[in-house]
Amino acid sequence: MGEEHLKVLQMLSDGKLDVREADKLLRQLPPDGGQEGMYGRHHNRHGGYWHREFLGQDFVENIIENIVGETAGFGRQFHAVFSSEPVAGPINRLQLAGKNDSVDVYGYSGDCIKLDVTYKLKRGVDPMFAFKEDNGGYRLLYDEGAVSSVKIVAEVPRVHVGQLFVESKNASVTLRGLEADNCDLRTKNAGINARDVKCGELSAQTSNASIDAERVDAPKITITTSNAGVKLEQSRADMARLSTSNASVQTRGNDVRQLYINTSNAGIRLEDGPFNGQYPLYSVDAHTSNGNITAQNIRVPIMLRASTSFGHIDLDLPDFKEFRHAGGHVELKSPGYDDARQKLDIALYTSNGSIKVM
Repeated sequence: MGEEHLKVLQMLSDGKLDVREADKLLRQLPPDGGQEGMYGRHHNRHGGYWHREFLGQDFVENIIENIVGETAGFGRQFHAVFSSEPVAGPINRLQLAGKNDSVDVYGYSGDCIKLDVTYKLKRGVDPMFAFKEDNGGYRLLYDEGAVSSVKIVAEVPRVHVGQLFVESKNASVTLRGLEADNCDLRTKNAGINARDVKCGELSAQTSNASIDAERVDAPKITITTSNAGVKLEQSRADMARLSTSNASVQTRGNDVRQLYINTSNAGIRLEDGPFNGQYPLYSVDAHTSNGNITAQNIRVPIMLRASTSFGHIDLDLPDFKEFRHAGGHVELKSPGYDDARQKLDIALYTSNGSIKVM
């Protein structure tokens, strides 16, 4: 878009022109690149590793309506599609960042990385979307200041990925059916969902929204949020660290050797694990305040330490040898714990809440 075109749009924004006057002036200006001038610019690149398509024939009219606020929300919706060349080997790095809209990444059986991008303009300039490849790494680039929202739906071949970085702001992040060395998922004020993921390390971080992880296989899992719940189900890890505040944490059917849970002002629930797999010794360290802790369906011998203040401890554990029970503190050990092939050390701490083990 040329300087003269931008001046007309700025005059419109400043109230010096109305919509009809601005539209008339824009139509009188000479075209600025592209076979169709200012209206309906259509870009294609063939023979390279990506192509781009902008759908919609009224580009400038949409910009005008965005500026004067005559469309709903931040502006009319635009669309761009990208596709890489066939991916023959591993993907070294894939980086995708959305804005105020969701980012969804799915593994599929094809051989190209496909991106479907939907966006809304914030101001009357081209956001300059480009999907770049460099030494086996792929990244979606655009002018963040030119758009109010960017939604990404990505289909990624089921080849091995080195570094996967997926980010959004004020909208959800979803990851399904991929294998990578490291998966880093981030957003704010919206949820994260990871399912059927195998990686060296999974890190999921948000605020004021929940995080759900299911069927994740990773030596290390780190999940962090605030003011919303955390769920870890049917997953496997050497170490998992789950942290939130003012909301509950739930685990079910996991095989996690070392499990750390921390929350406040809410409960913790441990169910069907994390002790049903290959490791000889498991440990659980769970902390909360002003909330209850429940551990149930524990199927291996345990060493239990449970402590609360201003609450009670309820144990439904027959045949246990009790080491110490003083006030709000309990230490006990299962019969056969010392000689067991698999066992669990579990420490549960709360204040102003109860602890129940069964």
